[in-house]
Amino acid sequence: MVNRTTRSRNTTIEKLVNNQQLHLLRSRKNIAREIDLHCQKSSDYKFLKEFEVKITLIIEVKKSTNPWVFFISESEDPTLQLSFFSLVNYFNIDNSIVEHLFVDFPSQLTQKISTSQTEAFKEYEISNIYKAIDSVTKATYYFHKRDSHARKIQLKEGERADELFEKTDLLKPSILNIYLPVIIYEGTLTEAFLDKNAGFEIRESCHIPYLNHTIIDEEMERLYTIDVVDINYFSTYLQNLESWLNKQTLFLKWKRGA
Repeated sequence: MVNRTTRSRNTTIEKLVNNQQLHLLRSRKNIAREIDLHCQKSSDYKFLKEFEVKITLIIEVKKSTNPWVFFISESEDPTLQLSFFSLVNYFNIDNSIVEHLFVDFPSQLTQKISTSQTEAFKEYEISNIYKAIDSVTKATYYFHKRDSHARKIQLKEGERADELFEKTDLLKPSILNIYLPVIIYEGTLTEAFLDKNAGFEIRESCHIPYLNHTIIDEEMERLYTIDVVDINYFSTYLQNLESWLNKQTLFLKWKRGA
């Protein structure tokens, strides 16, 4: 059951999503899986029939009076290429496109990544951070796997959806669908890190990429880069995604020679 506070907060997020012209696929009220919002954004360049580039956002919304603290490794590479096979479905895409895929991606531009976290002052109960990470990871896995299976069913005999080392066939469309697990947080979002001169520092943040290692359904270990975003920054985050999406669409157009 969704309480009034959660329902009001989700309605606010849905308005932000609609303002950015994202297509809301599902919300908690009509989805069996434990996730708040499932929405999609396609490139503005709808006249390009040779290919399709879109982002699927799987969103979990959380609120807490306890600060969320993410420990930052500024030396680690925040690129989503670490999570490529968990976050991307593709067809007729070659390796040169993949190498450029996450250039100037909003998470990449933060130049930081977290691999551990804690909810301050939480003693005995399971932390809300863990619940959110677990929920959004499992939902992303589910939608990615479901859509990948559906795409393979549509393939003609001899076609492969996951071949990266062959040249792009210009007679066939290219398809990129990027799945982004996002946690929208209403509360105090902080990052903690060690500074050589100042020692241990904690500062407030509006966007923290979190790298989650997990094993689902007894498969191999998977990596998921999750964007943890302050609720007041979410509108800017969506605008940055839209800008990146349109740039990538034009890059793909150029790579295909279209």
